[in-house]
Amino acid sequence: MENYNESQMTHNQLILSNGQVHKGNIYNPFTNEVPSEYSGRNKVAIGGSGSGWIARPDVGGTTLTKGAAEAPVGEPYVLALFALIYMGLKKSVLAGMLFCLASMPIHAQVTDLTISAARSGNTVTINPTIASVPYPNASVCWGLYYDAACTNAVDGIGFSGAPLTGVNAVGFTAPTTAGTYYLKTAISAAYVCGGLVDSEVITPIVVYPANADVVLLRDEQEAAERVDVTDTESKAYGVMRFRKAAVNDEAVSAFERYNYFISFPFDVKVGDIYGIGNVGTDWRILYYDGIGRAENGFFADRTDNWVMFGDTEDVLHAGEGYLLQLNTYSMDAENDAIWTNGADIASLFFPALTTMSAVETTNVTIPALGSEYVCTIDLSATLGDDNADRRNKDSYWRCVGVPSFSSPSGVTGLEFFYEWNMGDNSLTVQSSEGYAFLPTHAYLVQEGGSFTWLNATVPASVAAPRRDAASQEWKLAIWHGEELQDQTFVRLTDEADVTVGFDFGRDLSKELNAGKANVYTMVGYERVAANMLPETVSTVPVGIVIAQSGEYRLTLTEGAWLVDQQTGVRTQDNTLFLDAGTYEGRFVVEIGEAISTGVQQSVVSNQFSVVRKVLIDGIIYIEKDGKRYSIY
Repeated sequence: MENYNESQMTHNQLILSNGQVHKGNIYNPFTNEVPSEYSGRNKVAIGGSGSGWIARPDVGGTTLTKGAAEAPVGEPYVLALFALIYMGLKKSVLAGMLFCLASMPIHAQVTDLTISAARSGNTVTINPTIASVPYPNASVCWGLYYDAACTNAVDGIGFSGAPLTGVNAVGFTAPTTAGTYYLKTAISAAYVCGGLVDSEVITPIVVYPANADVVLLRDEQEAAERVDVTDTESKAYGVMRFRKAAVNDEAVSAFERYNYFISFPFDVKVGDIYGIGNVGTDWRILYYDGIGRAENGFFADRTDNWVMFGDTEDVLHAGEGYLLQLNTYSMDAENDAIWTNGADIASLFFPALTTMSAVETTNVTIPALGSEYVCTIDLSATLGDDNADRRNKDSYWRCVGVPSFSSPSGVTGLEFFYEWNMGDNSLTVQSSEGYAFLPTHAYLVQEGGSFTWLNATVPASVAAPRRDAASQEWKLAIWHGEELQDQTFVRLTDEADVTVGFDFGRDLSKELNAGKANVYTMVGYERVAANMLPETVSTVPVGIVIAQSGEYRLTLTEGAWLVDQQTGVRTQDNTLFLDAGTYEGRFVVEIGEAISTGVQQSVVSNQFSVVRKVLIDGIIYIEKDGKRYSIY
């Protein structure tokens, strides 16, 4: 990571290979509402149509693709990791552990069939072993397939057999294309592979590039796994795998199936990525334009801040986050161009630009952002509303990833961040304290200063402390039924640089999620998703935005109290009906013990209405018909 410096952070300006700066056009990658043209060295005209999108490169332009079945020059493939029987280890692979039905069932059983494998060059040796052989002339049979159902065989590796005498070794040459295959092994009651007994085993086989020493393997939205292919640590690859059934599962949200927040602990050039169709046609990669947000604000006609890379020389930098988006049409289950030969799994390969550094055992510092990330928009004088001041809302935004080959133990200098919810494309604020950050995943942060990822020598569940032991933190959450719709954090600390105002790196601006309930604290007129305050603070104003009228539940972790100043309810768990609208001034968080100083005697004004005065924290409220009103 010694080459990771502040100059690399300027890639948000989209510096093209000719040295020119081009920020690109802004569009919404989630709704596919895009401008008619994206300008770059390889200009791509993009047209939205239905739920998918299409793109084409300029005539004569350099293609960005290295087809799924086409190896880069000088990089043949060999089998790097073979015959892993994943039973009990990983749910996404359990589906591959199938037992194909025997074509001619025989009631004899072959007991304790096990398989091991080894490779030498391109040759794979299979070692099926059984504890007992039911017939003296039994044979082992095997075949390699593109799919777990064993219906699409790999040419040249047919289902053939050899005599078996308890332990028997057979072999074949590895495929020439990296990807995921399935080995079917069975025992036959004869020298030929007919009359199979019902003891067939299907084993996933993963083929990596020949020069891969370390692989970060990620299946869709799951956590990535580090795979050490060889004993050396020179060349690293990131691998994203997509299952046909999962990508086409309409029970899962389209956002989750087609959008992936990615990051790698090494640099990757866009033009080197290969494995699934073409960039700009079948998939694309976008970065978060924090500079553009600072200049233009996150409002009016600019509501999205994602920009597509458009140059083969563009680089995905280590430790930064990006959005990988699949074309819905391209990934259709019937698309032979993607699901080659009926394969169950398609893969994208991300080769590292340089040899792998030991980032998994060292702390990595992400540099501070420059002044171009600072928003200067203040329209409050013109509009007469403090909410028009964008300087806190739109400064220092970026998407970051985890520069580690495994989950790090923690991070210093990054207090709060936003996590994308894949199910409904919404944002949820998280406290970085004890959070299990995942390698190859990315997160949205508002942080202008530098911060340091701690090494992964201790598990993420016991993250090293990053703040004073005297600090206290509470989480306020809002639920609709069993669904957690939003949450916000309040933290008290004795750190000298924390104020009751908005502090960059200590507080986090609120990003409202459309169509859901939103909860936040208030700093003056500022809506804050996470609020770090001096330890002398005893009450914090709370705001709520309700999209749909209904019954909601508000919960607060122990040590503080949520007070409904309208009803007088003071609790850590409150269920109530809220009409659609904005609630600011009704709820507060009280920290510590009860501070209510008493209630005056109720006064009956008429037979239908009761009015009484209530004294809470030295402030007098009027309560009438079950509702509480401030007299100020």
